[in-house]
Amino acid sequence: MKVRRATRGLAAETDVSFLKEAQLVQICVGRHDVILNLIRPDPYDPPISISIESSVRLVSPGGEELTSEESPQVAQTVLPLLGSTVADVAVLPPGTLRLTWSSDYVLDVVDSVTRYESYSITSGDQVIVV
Repeated sequence: MKVRRATRGLAAETDVSFLKEAQLVQICVGRHDVILNLIRPDPYDPPISISIESSVRLVSPGGEELTSEESPQVAQTVLPLLGSTVADVAVLPPGTLRLTWSSDYVLDVVDSVTRYESYSITSGDQVIVV
């Protein structure tokens, strides 16, 4: 298993392109985290999980912004994304993962937790921890 742990934020040069074209098929809610489970169109590609323990910012197609910081609110915020596909992905300093969806929503997963992990991305044997 290849684990990449970011010491401060997510480096802008981190390759997260494997998230493109992945469809959000499940949202799991825990006491301290929300897990987004995605699948890619190629059935041989491994599934992808994004575990979020930090705050998120969601911008709707109409420009309305929602920010959530705790897992029940994060789950409610990301619910409109269920069934959508990642159209584009970017890393914004200092460590924010930006996902643009086929439904024209934009989700920023922010590196907002200083003491613990903010989020992690797992795909097959690749793990990125921020």
